[in-house]
Amino acid sequence: MPPATDRKMSESPLTRLVVQTRSWGRLLISPTLGLWPTVCFVLASAIAPPPATAQAFLGKGMLSAEVIGGTGGLAIDEGETKFSSPLVAQRPNTDATGRPCLNVHASAEKQTINTMIYNHILLLDNVCTKEIRLRACYYKSDSCQEITVRGNNRQRYVFGVFTTPDFRFSYREYVN
Repeated sequence: MPPATDRKMSESPLTRLVVQTRSWGRLLISPTLGLWPTVCFVLASAIAPPPATAQAFLGKGMLSAEVIGGTGGLAIDEGETKFSSPLVAQRPNTDATGRPCLNVHASAEKQTINTMIYNHILLLDNVCTKEIRLRACYYKSDSCQEITVRGNNRQRYVFGVFTTPDFRFSYREYVN
């Protein structure tokens, strides 16, 4: 047998738009009127952490400034990639002389079987003894990959497969 409900209007001027329903001794708020969207928003914002907290919470560390590169005619000058932000560490991992530990270059090669398709390759050269983690993306896209390069190591990484040989990429290093 379904529970009986009785509806009544609240007398408070603040909650006059909310219809209260009693069901099995519990007070329910009707979703059709008044404060229901506000209540949902407040609960959702209290549960979800802010973006900066989420990044630190995952334990991956802080990201350095974005570095942009590319192949052939899509390569970008170094001067265009610099910007300032208080939320981003400006310097990537550096060696004792202050030079960046990681050198990243892009290349593309035709596939052997289908020569109309190209492998996009990142050539990663870590000249420092520490392991470097980075987040590499196609430029201005959400297509990203996390890559780890061991210390004093060169790595050839197949970044993607596409029909054009030229591409742009951007990467940020995790700074610990």
